Amino acid sequence: MYAPLRYYIVYLISIVTRFFPLPTKTGIIRIGNPNENSPVLITCNYRLTVEILKKELKGQNLYLLVANSNGINVWCAATGGHFTNHDIISVLKTSGIAEQVDHRDYILPQLSATGIEPRIIKGKTGWNGRWGPTYANQIPNFLSKHTDFTQNQVKFQTSERIELACAWAFLMSIFFFIIIVWFSLNLAVVTFVLSWIITLTIFFTFPYYESFLKNQKKLFYFEKGKLLVELAFSMIFITLIFVMDTQLSLLTFEKYILAGLILLMVVIVVTDMKGMTPTFKSDLHEDRLFTIKIHQDQCTGIGDCELVCPRNCFEFVDEVEYITIPRIDDCVQCGACIVQCPEDALYFKNSKGEIIQADIIRKYKLNLLGKRASKACNCTVCKITT
Repeated sequence: MYAPLRYYIVYLISIVTRFFPLPTKTGIIRIGNPNENSPVLITCNYRLTVEILKKELKGQNLYLLVANSNGINVWCAATGGHFTNHDIISVLKTSGIAEQVDHRDYILPQLSATGIEPRIIKGKTGWNGRWGPTYANQIPNFLSKHTDFTQNQVKFQTSERIELACAWAFLMSIFFFIIIVWFSLNLAVVTFVLSWIITLTIFFTFPYYESFLKNQKKLFYFEKGKLLVELAFSMIFITLIFVMDTQLSLLTFEKYILAGLILLMVVIVVTDMKGMTPTFKSDLHEDRLFTIKIHQDQCTGIGDCELVCPRNCFEFVDEVEYITIPRIDDCVQCGACIVQCPEDALYFKNSKGEIIQADIIRKYKLNLLGKRASKACNCTVCKITT
């Protein structure tokens, strides 16, 4: 049941601890008054996700099945190998949901497509899975239409930018305060406040400088676009502290220290701004930047790739009956399309001509450093490798 007070408490906690797992218990949650014909939705056990779903599904009658993801959100968990076929099979077999409904259908969050394969789950459990929408507030409309939700597309909305800014600001402000307070309480307080202002400003104004981040031309070893953004924000805030000299009551050497800290904070936030958004691919490791490619002779036009792509990159062409990628520049290289293609018609290729085929994407999951590591499971519940 949706409890407003609990929701807002969890929401506030999750904002400042966004980079850490926040698990809740797994199992069945009854939304409204479900019966044997009610739909079954599966989600991860990241507590904020569960609370958001309770809020958005108020008034619906369904079963919410919470599977283990180690307390990580759907997209990160599925991509990183923490929300897998094993976890779905396990919760379907052990939760008792089979005794609650007469059908064998479930709905998966669309962003879990990077790590979960309904075809494998059906073979192991007999349950049929289909993809739901990207955002929780789209689910009621999805359920009422009883159809696949096409053209899902993640965005970097203002609320999401502010939430991520708060997570970064919380960590940076505490870190710098603890270090600086030993030398100057006044400087520590100013740095604490300024870290929040800087981070919120950078994230809030993202749409205004987003186009600069697309400029990947190099100036020495630095991307021109990113360098311009870093210099602009640094100059704005450094100028601000000198203009507010009287109000801040800082000693001369403290102002120069603060100027250096401003530059450091701006660089920390902007350096991997692309990687922190759902609309760009991190470019910190250029050797891991790939382009999605199609084996046209293997493509049968089933369209699973179009259904699961979080950036709406794909398009089915009726005349030739296969998939094209007209919006390939929007690809964030999550690999969902590759994982879901039953014909293995999709693959990654980098500028050096190196290829990553579908079986590698399925077997090796991305960790926080962008490296792929094996995530294997040989448990008695599923007897599969995920």
